[in-house]
Amino acid sequence: MAPSRPARFALAAALGAASLGCNAVVGDYSVVGTHWGCVGSVAQPAGTGGMVTVTLEASLLNMGEGISTEGVRIQACDQYDTPGNACAPVGSPATTTANGTATLTVPSGFAGYFDATKGSVIMEELIYQSSPIVGDTTIPFVIGSFTEYESLVTSVGGKVRPGTGAIWVNMEDCDTQPAAGVALSLDSSFSGGTDPFYFVGPSPVATNVQEETSISTGVGDLGQVAIGGFADVMPGRPTILATPASSPGGGPYAVFNAYVRVQTLTFVWLQPTPLVQ
Repeated sequence: MAPSRPARFALAAALGAASLGCNAVVGDYSVVGTHWGCVGSVAQPAGTGGMVTVTLEASLLNMGEGISTEGVRIQACDQYDTPGNACAPVGSPATTTANGTATLTVPSGFAGYFDATKGSVIMEELIYQSSPIVGDTTIPFVIGSFTEYESLVTSVGGKVRPGTGAIWVNMEDCDTQPAAGVALSLDSSFSGGTDPFYFVGPSPVATNVQEETSISTGVGDLGQVAIGGFADVMPGRPTILATPASSPGGGPYAVFNAYVRVQTLTFVWLQPTPLVQ
């Protein structure tokens, strides 16, 4: 599945939520994101044996630091990296142009991630799709500095723990629609000390409401999204689980592994996956 998605995100509000210590940020539910017929029978698409084109579209966190979307170096990386958790390059890197886009070529069936860097200017970002890329596609992402991220957290009383990174999850259903009523969690070896957040509209909400995603219709220029994630995640390759909050004993919709590094943002477009990893 390779949906076309808007390229503008209100990362500021979402990462600001992380500092609230919140387990739930939700709003009104929607009929969007209720298509789960593929769960339990999802098969990863097979590559065609050829090469495909992936366009990465950068937009700005934009808190006044004058960062440009131009000049971001993006490298496709193997799914399992190298010893020491460094990118194992797949193909040649590309650099974003003045309009914030970069085009890379990867093998059809590519199941790795994209590593976006710009020296010390931006917070390194690891960009994932939960389904292998088998055809030409476009993937949006956001960029901002670690200072911006840290300021968001501390401005509402939080503290960024040294030696940790963050995860952002865009939860979608079988039809790539934003998915309401989904609880996000990490496996137990990574969950301790993290600060989960959920998201509604442009603003975080405190902890005592619910613990599942809802449909947000006004997150910056990005419409119809269901976002959650975790701050203060220890480096490694945690398992992200997306479970129906209404029946938490019923098993997950999605199980996905993604690398986290120190002072990085791991950004995942998460759809139902095969449930055996």
